[in-house]
Amino acid sequence: MENNDTKYADIADDLARVYGLRVRSVEKTGKGKNSQVYRVVSGNNTPFIVKYYFRNKLDSRDRLKVEFSSLTFLWRNGVRCIPEPIMADDGTGSAVYSYVEGSRPSIDDISNEDITHAVDFLSTLKELRTLAEVQELPAASEACFSFQELLDNIDLRYRRLLEGTADVVHGPFHEFIDKEFVSALSEISEWCRGRFRERSISPECLAPEGRTLSPSDFGFHNSIRNESGQLFFLDFEYFGWDDPAKTVSDFILHPAMSLAEEQSRVFYAAMLDRFREYGSLAERVEIYYPLYGLKWCLIFLNEFLPDQMQRRKFAGCVEEQEENILNDQLMKSKNMLKDILKEYKRFPYNH
Repeated sequence: MENNDTKYADIADDLARVYGLRVRSVEKTGKGKNSQVYRVVSGNNTPFIVKYYFRNKLDSRDRLKVEFSSLTFLWRNGVRCIPEPIMADDGTGSAVYSYVEGSRPSIDDISNEDITHAVDFLSTLKELRTLAEVQELPAASEACFSFQELLDNIDLRYRRLLEGTADVVHGPFHEFIDKEFVSALSEISEWCRGRFRERSISPECLAPEGRTLSPSDFGFHNSIRNESGQLFFLDFEYFGWDDPAKTVSDFILHPAMSLAEEQSRVFYAAMLDRFREYGSLAERVEIYYPLYGLKWCLIFLNEFLPDQMQRRKFAGCVEEQEENILNDQLMKSKNMLKDILKEYKRFPYNH
């Protein structure tokens, strides 16, 4: 086998023993924060992707099962802008997928046609919700189907941060999380309650017919563009039933994409058009959007938790000093909070 690195040789042995796959070369690829991803070339020169999933006793999510079964479901129902699932093994916590030749698109290269393609994909998932077999699919990771569930989810993340960072010596972090964040959460959640009353929209549990299927962590940051320009979507570790208001909000808010304001407007308008049967989607997005922004503030701070930094190290994406990473994440959280406080009373992406 090409590449004499002992670790790669062990992976090749794994593939031969578990999958009966003889390989010529193994190379690490991707920059994910949850998994180790390798490009493998078999003996007949066929390339594959092999993914080893992060496992930790503090994280009960079965990322391997969710992603492999979700991609299998989508592939079986004719979706082709995704990798094909080939084999999986729970013992090694790994799976084999088809290799998509291409590169991750730069945000500067994202066109309105790409945004339409993303909306088409989400619309396809929406249409699949009528199939009988979808009842077996789980809720997406951290899906929240009511106002209170979302508040509880934010509170859980907040308390987990407090408890997990009690021994962390970082004054600016504690000052921000104890004062600025708590104040913003109180202000915005009260405004949301008022908006529910003003718009006569129920904050109670969203009915099943108002839900959709979603990758949850969806966007161009998890895509590959091939030589012909087609986009393929990756990363379905969090796939399942979700609130379309979350799908819209997270796509716009996701820091890995940094969409231009006009691109966010195009996406929002297209989603309202394609999801028009979801009667109160526009109003629900406007109410929930700032809360998902607050949740992102907390997600940025995950690296302050020791087990989350361990996950980064597992995926091999810690190249900086930990102190620099923590300071960068805190700044991202502060900037997100500043933006949300500035715009939450008026959703910024209406035409």
